[in-house]
Parts: sequence; C-alpha cells; structure tokens
Amino acid sequence: MTVKAPTLRQQELTAQFYAWEILGRGWLHANEPVELEPPFTPFFGYRYASPVIEDDGVHHTLFSSIASLFQQKKQPTVSEQAFESPEISYELFQFEETSLLVSYTVLLPKLYKTSSADTIQLLTMLSYITRPISFEIHADQQAITILFTCRQEDAPYLEAQLRTYYGTYSFKKTMADYDFLHPKNAPCAAIDFGLQQEYMRPMNQYKGQEQDSFLGILSLCEHIPTGTKLIFQVLFNGLVNHWPQSMLRSVMDGKGGAFFEDAPEMLPLTKEKLQHPLIACTIRAAVFAPTYQQVQQTLDALCFAVGTQSQSTGNRLVPLTDEQYTQVQRITDIAFRQTHRSGMLLNIMELAQFLHIPTYTPAITKLYSRERKTVAVPSLMQGHQFTVGINKHQGEETEVSISTEQRLKHTHIIGATGTGKSTLIASMCVQDIEAGAGITLFDPHGDLIEELMSRIPEHRMKDVVIIDPSDIEFPVGINILEAHSDLEKEILSSDVVASFRKLSTSWGDQMNAVFGNAILAFLESKNGGSLHDLRRFLVEKEFRATVLTTISDPAIHYYWQKEYPLLKTNSIGPILTRLDTFLRPRLLRNIVIQKKGIDFSDVLHSQKILLVKLSQGLIGVENSYLLGSLILSKLHQAAFARQQHNSVRHPFFIYIDEFQNFITPSIKEMLTGVRKYNVGLVLSHQDLQQAQKEDGELFHSILSNVSTRIVFRTGDQDAKKLVEGFNSFEVGDFLNLGKGEAIVRVEQPQYDCSLDTLPLEEKSNEEKEQKREAVRALSRKQYAKNREDVEQVLQDTLIIDTDVRLEAPTKEKFKVQQQPKKETTRTAEPQQQIIVPTAISPVETKEKEQLSTHRYLQTLIKKMAETKGYTATIEAAIPDGGGQVDVLLAREGKRIAVEISVTTDMRWEMHNIEKCCKSGYEQIVSVSGDQKQLEKIKSQCEDGITDFVNYPVLFLTPDALFTLLDQQPLTVPQPQEQIMKGYRVNVSYDAISQEEVQRKRSAIAKVVMDSLRKKKK
Repeated sequence: MTVKAPTLRQQELTAQFYAWEILGRGWLHANEPVELEPPFTPFFGYRYASPVIEDDGVHHTLFSSIASLFQQKKQPTVSEQAFESPEISYELFQFEETSLLVSYTVLLPKLYKTSSADTIQLLTMLSYITRPISFEIHADQQAITILFTCRQEDAPYLEAQLRTYYGTYSFKKTMADYDFLHPKNAPCAAIDFGLQQEYMRPMNQYKGQEQDSFLGILSLCEHIPTGTKLIFQVLFNGLVNHWPQSMLRSVMDGKGGAFFEDAPEMLPLTKEKLQHPLIACTIRAAVFAPTYQQVQQTLDALCFAVGTQSQSTGNRLVPLTDEQYTQVQRITDIAFRQTHRSGMLLNIMELAQFLHIPTYTPAITKLYSRERKTVAVPSLMQGHQFTVGINKHQGEETEVSISTEQRLKHTHIIGATGTGKSTLIASMCVQDIEAGAGITLFDPHGDLIEELMSRIPEHRMKDVVIIDPSDIEFPVGINILEAHSDLEKEILSSDVVASFRKLSTSWGDQMNAVFGNAILAFLESKNGGSLHDLRRFLVEKEFRATVLTTISDPAIHYYWQKEYPLLKTNSIGPILTRLDTFLRPRLLRNIVIQKKGIDFSDVLHSQKILLVKLSQGLIGVENSYLLGSLILSKLHQAAFARQQHNSVRHPFFIYIDEFQNFITPSIKEMLTGVRKYNVGLVLSHQDLQQAQKEDGELFHSILSNVSTRIVFRTGDQDAKKLVEGFNSFEVGDFLNLGKGEAIVRVEQPQYDCSLDTLPLEEKSNEEKEQKREAVRALSRKQYAKNREDVEQVLQDTLIIDTDVRLEAPTKEKFKVQQQPKKETTRTAEPQQQIIVPTAISPVETKEKEQLSTHRYLQTLIKKMAETKGYTATIEAAIPDGGGQVDVLLAREGKRIAVEISVTTDMRWEMHNIEKCCKSGYEQIVSVSGDQKQLEKIKSQCEDGITDFVNYPVLFLTPDALFTLLDQQPLTVPQPQEQIMKGYRVNVSYDAISQEEVQRKRSAIAKVVMDSLRKKKK
C-alpha cells in the first residue's frame, strides 16, 4: 500500500506541534541549575495568515523539522511567510534557591501496611509546593532507606502531610547531608531519564499495592554487590502555569477533532492524562562501586527496571545522553536536590508509579531495618526482685526491675494491638505467682488466661480460682448482693448501679433511685439475695412484701411502701430489660443466682490466683463487661475491708486487660485509695482515647496517679500526650517501636529507659494442655457446683416463693385433641411418612412458648436420627473437655457432630466447628435454615481454620441433613406420635430409593420452614 507523503502544510503544522511539545518531555538542558517546571508558552491553536504556497522540492522529515527550529534564522521562504507560527521560548529559568535542606527518613517496621489511596492524596497535597521536593531510595549492602527531602521553608508543610497520610510510619527528621554521594575515590556514574514519546501520552500509571511497580528496583537494591551504593531520586514540584488547556489545543484540529489523522488516539490519551493534576519532575540515579564495570552493570540493570516499570502502550522512560550535562553536574545536582535539565510533565498517577512506599514483601528484608533510640536504665530500676524486661544500650544488657512499693502505686500499660502487651502481662503474672503473691487477672478474650493456666507451678495449683462462664457444667457462684460492713454496702450499691447504667440505652435519675433502693433492700435483708431475687423483687409485689419483712431499716420500708407506688409503672422498664439481658444466658444466670459463692475477702487474704475469663462470644460483649465490672466491685469491697483487720496485708495485684470496659466508681477510687491496703492495679489498654471517651476524669487520674508507665508502640496522637511524662524520648521514639519493645518510666520523667520484654519459656502444647486440665479440675472441685444442682435450687425457689406456681406439665396437658377440618400433611408416596407438625392450641405453660428455634432444631434432628438407628445426644460433651456439641449422632462406630446456627456470630460458629475438628469426629455438619448463613460460616472457616479443607465438614440445611441420614438403609422403628413445640409430630421412615430422596427432601424442607414460621408467630 502506498503511503501518501505529507504536504508542506502538514509538515509545518507537525513541526509547530513538536516545537511546543518538546517543552514537556524533560529533555531541555542548561548550563546552570534551572527551575523544574519547563518554560511555559501558551498554545492557542494552529492558524495561517494566508494560503500556503508549497515547494515540491523541499520535503522535511520529523527530525529535520525539529532541528530547523534551532538553526540560525534565514530569509523566509514563501511557505514560511504564509505560516503564522507562535513564538516559543526555550529559555529555562535559573534556579536561585539557597535555603538549607531538611530530610525525613521513613522508618518502616516489619509487617507494615500501605495504602494506595493515601499515596495519591499525599501527592495531590504536595503539588501545592512549587519548590523541589525529593523522594529517594538509598541502598547499600546493609540497608535500604527511603527519605523525603525539601527546602527548610517547606519542611512544616511536608511533615504535616507525611504524618497525615503516612501516619502509621515513623519519621526521623535531620538536616540533609550534601556529601552522602561522595565516597572517596570511588568510581561513579549518574543517569537521568526523560519521556520517549510525546508527553501527552501517559506512561504506566500507579495501580496500587496489588501490583507494586517498585519490586524490580527493590530487588536490585536488596541484592546490591558488596561495596556498591545506589541512589534513586525523584525530584518534583507543583506547577505555577496552567498547562492543560494548551495541551488539549495542541492535539485538536480546532473543531473538536483529533489533530493527527494518523494518530487519532492522541486526543483521548491527552484527556486521560489530564484527569489527574499535573506535576513537574525529573527522575535520575547514581551508582558508586569498586570498579567502573560494576558501576555500568548496576546502571544497566537499573535502566532496564525503570524502563519496564514505566512502560505503557503509549510511552516509557528512557535514559538521556547529553555530553553537555557532565557527570560532575549530575552528581552535584542529586546531592543538592537541583537540576540542569527542565522536568517532565506527569500526572500524579504516573508520578506515583515511582513515588510511594513499597508494598510489604518478605523477600525485601533490608527495607525494614529501623533505628531505635535506646536509653540506659536508671539505678532506680535496678536490683529489685520483680523484672519487667531487659535494657539493651550500647552493647550492654541490664535487667529492668521495679520494687513492690512502686508496683503498689499502680502500673499503666498502653500499646497498639500485637505490640507485646499480653506477653508482658503473662510474664508479670507468672513472676507474682512463683513469688507466692495473690493476683486477679481480667481477660476479655480468654487467650491470656489459657496461657497462664499452663504455667501455674505445682505448689500454687490449689490457690487457683477460675471464673469461666463457658464452663457450662460447673458454674462458680458469685453473689453480687453480699456485703458485710456499711462501707462495703455503699461501694456495692454505687458500683452495681453504675455498671448497669453504663450499658443501658435508656436511664434516668428515677431509675437510679429505684435500682439503688432495690439493691439496698437486699443488702439490709437478713436473708440476703441474688440478682435473680432482685428481679423478682421489682416484678412480684408479694415477693417484695416478703423481703421487706426481713428488713429493719425504716427508710427502706418508707420508700417501697410510700414513694415507689407513686412512680410511673414504666420507671423499672430499662432496669428489667438490662437485668433480663444479663440473666437470660444460662451461663451467666447459673453463676450469679447462687447465694453462696466466692469469698473475695478470702481471695485477698489467702493470696489466691483469681482468673476471670470473660467469654464474649458466649455471653455477649456487654454482659462480659458487666460481669467483669461487678467482680471488680467485689474486689474493691474486699480491699477496703482490709482496714478492719490488723493482720499482715500481703501484696495483691489486680491485672485488668482492656480496662476501659470495666470503668466504675470502684476503679477510680482504687487508683487513689487501695495502695494503703497493699493492693496494686495493672491497667492495660490500646489507646488513650478509649479511657478518655469512657471517663475523662479517670483519664486524667491515670496520667497523674500511676507510678509506673510502660508504653509500647502507639499512634501519633497518644505519643504526643505521653511524651510529656518522659525526659529522654521524643514523639517519634514511641512510633518507632517493634513488637516486644517498649519505653518505661517509674515515678518521675527523668527515670525512664528503653525496654525489651522477656519471652515466655517454651513449652510443648501437650504439656500445656495437661497442666490446664489439672488446674481446671482442681478449681472445679474446690469452688464450682454441678449445673443440675444450681438449676434445681432455682426451680425450687420459684415453686416455694411464688404465689402463682408453675406446675410441671403432665401427659394429659400435652394430649392434643384432633382439630376439625385439619388433616396431617403427607407426601405423595403413601408408604413414606415424614415429620409433620400439626398446629394445636397454645399450651398454658410459658416455658413451652419460649423454647428457642435452636432447641427446636436440636430436638428435630435428634428424633430424625433416632429413626435411622443413630444414638443422638443433645449438648454432648467433647472428649477433651473443650466444650459441647449441639447434637452428637453415633452409629456403628461413626460419630457425626452437628452444630446448629440460628443467628450466632460467624466467628463463634467457626470456633464451634474448630473444636469439633480438633476432637476427631468422623463427620462434622454445620446446620442452618439460611443458606446465606451457611455460606458465610464456610467462608469464615476457610479463612480462619488452618488446613480446613482436610477436615470432613459439611454445611447443610436441615432437609439436606435428613437426606444425608437417608443415604444408608436403616431399620425403621414403628411410627410414634409425639408432641414437640406444641405440635403433633409423627415420625417414621421407610427405606427409599435414591430417586425418591430429592422428592422427600423437598417435602421435608417445606415442613421445616412451615413449622419455623408458625413457631415465630
């Protein structure tokens, strides 16, 4: 195909375009340092003063057209006289900035995270600065360092933006070193890059952390040869002039179309580039090595990486060779963060390709080396029995220890998740236990207590008291409403009201009065009472009258006989709602309904080891915190009761993890009052905002009244507040701590030092589990009761004390009369009978109405499995004592563990399945009537359980489970009629063929769903 040669007019227009376009490629050079932004000449379009007379004897090429622009002017030809060309200035503006340079070294911890959105926002904000900013990567055999450098005047703005968008990293601020590029007599070379094609064509743009473009350059830096140093530098600043409109006009024909007929893509590419702000920049590198050959090899590899990283379908970066730009000038420019060459015009997405914090990659190890400030341990923290860690300073290691007197003035531990707080607390608890001291540990999650139980020495096992709501069969009793002195009663009344008020959505002064007087009634009663009795006291008038007969205080009688009847009936609504929420879970109810329970005064006096395991997944987050607050109040009572005893008060330490959730009047008073009773607090949490949000007064009390403060890595805002209490450290030092690294201060700011926590002694999992079981068994034997005994006491109490008694249902009550016009639903096959619930009139017994969907499905599965020859057990204990299975099916040596999900949290369902996996059941089935719920549970298990695919777990709806049980022929028992959930249920199965399974499954599914819908009504 013959390509038509361009006309003279087309050649002239092309020359005009390239004469203007050359400004933005980053090619122009000067003999002195110049401004990074190219000289700007507005482009107003392509115009002619008169028709062009073409000279057929002259044919310009692209390069001859550009070259002719720089040739000495000559007499214009006819063609040139007719062409109206804009005057373009190529004179680069001299760079005259002489202010000092400030550098910010980025200190990256291991396993750091990056955000592409933060990088884009950072570059957008930095485009405001019109003086050069440098982003640099320095690499040698020891480390890879990333830093930002700017003029001193721009340092406050740059620092503010870095801390805003890269706030999770630490920065070390220093004055820039101008001589860092000049190893003595070392061979070196430098190179800079420019755009290969028209600068309107975007090169490769930043795609975020999924496809990090820096891996090629970082890999080169990671494996740099011995004695070699590499510097990669991006110098950039914002634009003063408005380039976008001129860029668009240069690629348009004046009518909205593309200027280049043979390159119509130029217009949409230009529009694509202009979707993001423009910025002027130059990219260059320098290499120092023992030999020139090594210098050249490293530069060649770097040029390849840069070219590949920038490559797009339309453009890329290429090395620029210019003999006038000498190596001395290039290296000097890199050192002084200046340039002899005007910059390229890139948008911030193109710039971000070479300017961002690289995505964390385990293979790149040199990037994560950090500088950490160390300070020697003062003598005040040496020579004591209790060790909190090791101080490493200038090659010396010294134990950091604190005295018992200092500890009784309380300890505050703060740090982000995963920084080492739990390891420190475990180490401190182990030391106290081995030394014979008494402790209490509040653990909202349970992992810390599990670890501590495996480390109890033999001689202290008898002292362990475990409060664990998840230990269903052996509840440990806690009578919240038990006090002996007037001071204890005052503390208890105030704390219980405050705890319930904190977790209630509706509360007022009237409810304060009602609840406080109800609590006071039981505290003054000769017979005492529990929280269950408290609820009955508020609800049942007859029971309230009975309790009042055991009280001698006339003020209490007056309130309940005269004042209370005048209140609105809804005054106790929120109280009952909160009490019901707390007492509804059987796990909690069986603990707090016991009138005789743990003697907390004896816990302190006998130096017991009280482990409070608050299982949020079982009893709910709010109930977990409420129970913890009430137990803390009992400890407060016991601590103040020590003033009545003249015997020796042994030191006792209370450890509270995530303490902000247990804030009551007790904890504030304990910070200032219990020290004289030899009780010390150890308060741990993640950030100051947690405490400040819950109670501002407590927040200030912690900052002022705590003697020992141990700080792990924190956020920027917390570091700024905490730094005031430390003489030797700055804000950045708190941000630049790794896991297990901390800063500690005792008593006064000048007594501070750096600290490394001590790792726990390694033990095998088998050894740990054996110790846990032994400790748990001994605690149960001494302090727990059987669940059946506790529940029997509750039932007896209800029968004895309630005027309207609930009689046990008899067979006659459950006998259901046939309803007229109501027939049992059957499947199409007459020989097959399936579970068919038949609606019956409501039974008077409220307990029948309140059976849960969970219990209904348990019973349904049990009955169905039994017809197929399985032995079915509801709430079967797991062999290792790790919990229970909703329904366990067993036949011919095969065990099927069935876990039922109704509305439970996905993480808790995963926990249930995981315990079954560890117990070695031949088949595990997660059952739910909601298919989406099953999919969520499966996804959670796949993400959270190691090697999940290797376990025999199925996720089935109830009808699918019944089909599974049908897959093997079983002996069918005679049909039986039973009453379940207020329904007449006929259960019988005949052996069926595989072709009938699906039909039967559909029928069962319909029946189950109909039954559940009726149940909800």
